[in-house]
Amino acid sequence: LYVLITSFSPLRLYLYEDGLVRFATDDYDKDNPYNTFINLTNYSINKESENFKKDVSSTNECVGSKWSLTALKGYFKENSIDFHGLWLKIKDIITKTCVSIEKQTVDKVNSLIKYSNCLFELYGFDVLVDSNFNPWLMEVNVCPSLSSSSPMDRRIKHTLLTDLLNLIGIEYQSPKEQ
Repeated sequence: LYVLITSFSPLRLYLYEDGLVRFATDDYDKDNPYNTFINLTNYSINKESENFKKDVSSTNECVGSKWSLTALKGYFKENSIDFHGLWLKIKDIITKTCVSIEKQTVDKVNSLIKYSNCLFELYGFDVLVDSNFNPWLMEVNVCPSLSSSSPMDRRIKHTLLTDLLNLIGIEYQSPKEQ
């Protein structure tokens, strides 16, 4: 999940409406903790699994080992699973995580620069959802990958960057729009 922070004082963050959903390529087995394909959903690890299914379509995002967040929302709706409740919990985790570093970040920014209102940072939040639909924060990436390995990646990340630039005040139009 992508989070843009444009201010820590006051805290101003934006959670991007789409993102990437990755699935482990092997079923969980508590008796086999060394199988990295059951515990990690990292693309660079799972692409080596014989069970990895690469997404090659920019239109059908409910196949393969990686979906869009929009596709997951649709899947939840079709299967009468409460996405809204899960999303509220995820937003709560993100907000609390950002609040937990607010003071240190503000102090550091104030010691380094004169005007703190001209900064922004894009973070990547990795959230694991368990079988009871409880979210768990795995890690926060200060430098989330913006490389694209599929048409879906390109669509999501291009739109993310366009929205980010527009939000911070740098008008950007894709070459198709010019």
